[in-house]
Amino acid sequence: MSMFNLLGPMPPAAELLGRRYLRTEDDPKRIVIAFTGRETFRNLAGHIHGGLLSAMLDEVMTCTITAATGGTSLGTTISMTVDILHPVAPGPVIGEGAIKLMGQNIGFAEGRLLVDGNLVARSTGWCRLIPVEPEWIAAPASGD
Repeated sequence: MSMFNLLGPMPPAAELLGRRYLRTEDDPKRIVIAFTGRETFRNLAGHIHGGLLSAMLDEVMTCTITAATGGTSLGTTISMTVDILHPVAPGPVIGEGAIKLMGQNIGFAEGRLLVDGNLVARSTGWCRLIPVEPEWIAAPASGD
């Protein structure tokens, strides 16, 4: 069971993206998350819409903040930069996150999306650390 299971129900946006926590790397400031690139995410060209790839990257970075704080804080995005390097077809997408700088109230994170081991998108962003409130942990989480 991951710390994400202990933080209550999965947020609807994470559920929409098919987020599944896979593991924390040897470094506690690095995580790996899986997403499901659904058929309904397609744009007119048939690829996953860039806004949904950005949402996956945002989820990677903010979950990395949560993992790095041992589940005591959530990351809320202040700003982020996204580079979409290749079109992405619907299917499995792997997200990797890393903390580059962490203060008491703000963190700087990187996110990467990979398909079949190939880098397809990347991001960097500043996140505000928000302490987890006990009322948020009301019921067991699903899907992590």
